[in-house]
Amino acid sequence: MKDLILQRSISVQCWNVLGVIAKANKRPELTLVLHRTREQGQTSAKDVAEHLLFESDSRRVVAERLLDIAENFKLLKHATYGKGQYVLTEAGNKALETEQIFVPECGAWTIWVSNDPLLGYPLLHAEPFKEPKALETFSGNGGRGKKDRKFASLPDMLRDLEGRDGSPPCGRGEALRIDKFKGNVEEADSDCTLKLVWTAGMPTMRLQGVLRGQPVNSVLDAPDLSSGLVWQWLLEAEGIWSCWDQARKALLVGFDETNDYERESLMRDLRISDPTLGQLGRFDALTIQDVPIRALTESDVRRWAEWRLKTRLSDYVTDARFDAWTKEALAPFGSYEIPTPSRTELARDEWAGRGERPSPRAWHLMAAEDWSL
Repeated sequence: MKDLILQRSISVQCWNVLGVIAKANKRPELTLVLHRTREQGQTSAKDVAEHLLFESDSRRVVAERLLDIAENFKLLKHATYGKGQYVLTEAGNKALETEQIFVPECGAWTIWVSNDPLLGYPLLHAEPFKEPKALETFSGNGGRGKKDRKFASLPDMLRDLEGRDGSPPCGRGEALRIDKFKGNVEEADSDCTLKLVWTAGMPTMRLQGVLRGQPVNSVLDAPDLSSGLVWQWLLEAEGIWSCWDQARKALLVGFDETNDYERESLMRDLRISDPTLGQLGRFDALTIQDVPIRALTESDVRRWAEWRLKTRLSDYVTDARFDAWTKEALAPFGSYEIPTPSRTELARDEWAGRGERPSPRAWHLMAAEDWSL
């Protein structure tokens, strides 16, 4: 089978919101503190000053400051034992593993979110929001600005983002973590057109389109599904999975369901009008080119083989040509014992049905019979 390329547009929602978003940074001074804490199981201002700053007394204030920052960044927390002792948090352990430290920033943000099930991280993009001036938002008489602003309570899909981190695919690739949203949100125009493109069976897919005038072409992790399973789901969605011959990798069809091109090429361009992959949802309709097809029943095989033979009778049907054309017509049906008409039988039938004006095929058959070619 050729590549199965699935795609669909994604629904995007956009809000302006107050909150705390942490951005991943390299903070080597804090990384040293975290390493020290992991090695010792705990640390303190005295320990940091003595072993990292090399002066237990004069550098004590600096050490305390580093520990305060690490605690504010949720990398360390006070131990339940020992006054002034700190231990690693889950975020601190993760920071050591990824070599990234999330630095919180409190402010107003514009964020783009999608709940498409193909996206591992719903946050598509986040950027600082600049509060518009009063005249830009006033919509009364004499106002020079835009329509009234719409505010709403915090949606569940934003609440579910709190505490999660990832790399928004429409940004600069930097990892973000949503720490907290505050108050209500303002609905905003997403101003974007995005679609997901996935070649079934491949480990990655692409998010493509435009967001606020900026092109998007990001590589994302794809679902862990084989192309064979995707193929099965597509045929099930079309209601024809029972017609698929897994051994021959071909779709079984009746002779009357085919056109001349399909009967000769044994291929079909298959239209999937409603491609749905379970919980992954629906994709855009697609046409899969050159899907192998074979005859559904033995009766279809006989009719198909006879049709293929007759279409080859385009010249004087000598014995040698007739044998070669017969073998060629039967080639796709090698596993069947197919009785085919003889040249004499074909000539008789064609001549009997010739009408007022015999076809070229009838002339080619009868001439070869009459002259014993």
